[in-house]
Amino acid sequence: MKDILPCGSRSFGSQTIWFNLPYQAIGWIGGLCALAGCWFFARYSPFPAVIRVLLPFTYFIAFQYAIVARPYVLFPLFAFMAAYLFADAERRPWRFIAALSALALLCAAGVMLASGLIAARAWYAFRSWKQIPAKARKQLLIAAVVFSIVLAFVAFVNWPPSDRSFARFDRPADENFGLSNLPREISAALFGSFIPSAALLLVVGAYSAYRHRFLTFVLPTAFVLVFFTKVYGYLWHSGALTVIVITALWIAWPREEKAIARPRLQTVLNALVLLGLAGLVAVQICWTARTLVLQCYKAEL
Repeated sequence: MKDILPCGSRSFGSQTIWFNLPYQAIGWIGGLCALAGCWFFARYSPFPAVIRVLLPFTYFIAFQYAIVARPYVLFPLFAFMAAYLFADAERRPWRFIAALSALALLCAAGVMLASGLIAARAWYAFRSWKQIPAKARKQLLIAAVVFSIVLAFVAFVNWPPSDRSFARFDRPADENFGLSNLPREISAALFGSFIPSAALLLVVGAYSAYRHRFLTFVLPTAFVLVFFTKVYGYLWHSGALTVIVITALWIAWPREEKAIARPRLQTVLNALVLLGLAGLVAVQICWTARTLVLQCYKAEL
């Protein structure tokens, strides 16, 4: 076996480790990916400083998508990159399409988020199509075709075989998630309780609609929730909804706060969104702390 391994790799049990790195390096690489997402959020997000500093310590970003090493370690980074590039997608479509393609190639939740964002961006571009220069229109169309090819490739690679007899995707064929589990997914993603979690979704939806970015919230949210109910969705997947909510708020958030008198509705919505974010950060940092303490306790046993 050792003689036929590619140059620069070695065998570790049934695994092949590249670049002569030890197997334990996988955890460090995942941690660096998670740190990159946190740095990007702290550096480029438009939120108040306290949110930029504290949100990376929330449960899914600090634990599930960092310490628990899975492809999700890159999910926040790619999602936040897509949010950052959304506003300039008409002028620079290729950077936006690159971020969406990375999301789609990463995981199923990435496909849902990328599909929702590009559908929203396409609708906003269609509404202002006559004002877009002809050269930019051509680039937008080509970029849309490229992303469609990426989605087709993902579907081709991941579509279950027709001769499967036991499993559908990664769960037993007779296991039905259904709409009855939807409150559980929403609760687990945000506050651990359905009522405040649903309230936050309503506030984010209202804020996004007020900022004329409702589709960037409702489409990815609807896609991922339908996926959870129709295909699969476990509690550790619920963090995708957390990241989608942050991504939608990022896109809807004004780039620069102008010192002018704001309508009362905007003031109320801003206050509710900030209150919801503060509550989300407080609750999920507690989850993170409790989980880390429990993990340390188990390690000592």
